[in-house]
Amino acid sequence: VAIMHKGHLPLLRGEREAAGALIEKARATWPNNSTLLAMAARVAELGDDHAEASRLLAQAAEHDPGNAELQFELGLARWRGGGRHGATGAFQAAVRIDPQFTPALKALGDAYFEMGSADAADTWYSRAYDAGATEPVVCFRASVRAMQQQDFDRCEAALKRGLEVAPDDTQLLDALARFYAICPYAVYRNGQEALRLARRAYGEDEAEMSVRGLQTLASVYAELGDFERAVELIDRVLGQMRGVADPVAIERMETFRTMYAQGKRIYDAGS
Repeated sequence: VAIMHKGHLPLLRGEREAAGALIEKARATWPNNSTLLAMAARVAELGDDHAEASRLLAQAAEHDPGNAELQFELGLARWRGGGRHGATGAFQAAVRIDPQFTPALKALGDAYFEMGSADAADTWYSRAYDAGATEPVVCFRASVRAMQQQDFDRCEAALKRGLEVAPDDTQLLDALARFYAICPYAVYRNGQEALRLARRAYGEDEAEMSVRGLQTLASVYAELGDFERAVELIDRVLGQMRGVADPVAIERMETFRTMYAQGKRIYDAGS
């Protein structure tokens, strides 16, 4: 046990050789100890040997089948080594052991999103959110799904939860600003708060503002009743988009410009 504890210190410091020597010495006495196997896997990871780390973690999990953390670590090692399907299988095993294990739930969301399965990703992100996860990506994706399902209480709550943890996250600030500007139900709309959030996200310098920021600000000014300002901002968006953006996206912006020029807001068309 003393050797095991001694091995932790160099491992935490990233001293691969020193940690490996102490851990191997301990494993000579306890070859199937799951903690030692996991420590040896971390040593392998320090050397970028993801295959060896996966092998050791699989062995550790076999000897401690009720340990969700080990399955999660196994999933990470497999993912780093390029074994995507094996990784998701390990993450799912962690969730079967502990359905509220948020690191594995989020990891499944990340994995499926990277593999291009947005619907599957959002299912796992939503489960992570329900289990109490607070990471910005989890809260943002949970809000997107909630908005699609017209669950506006959940959408607002998810964005606010994320901002409690990451108050300067531009994506969350932008999403909440848009929510307060374009939500179909008036009880949720708040133009002044939307403006505050948009400015917090993008600052005051509109000359350097991104297309996304200009779009959001245009929707906010429309909600505030300043349609002339909204049209001006959309014109700037169109100026940046023409020649480089998807024609469908340009057509959408032109539709918004027409609506703003007529004194209408996005939600007036049921968007």
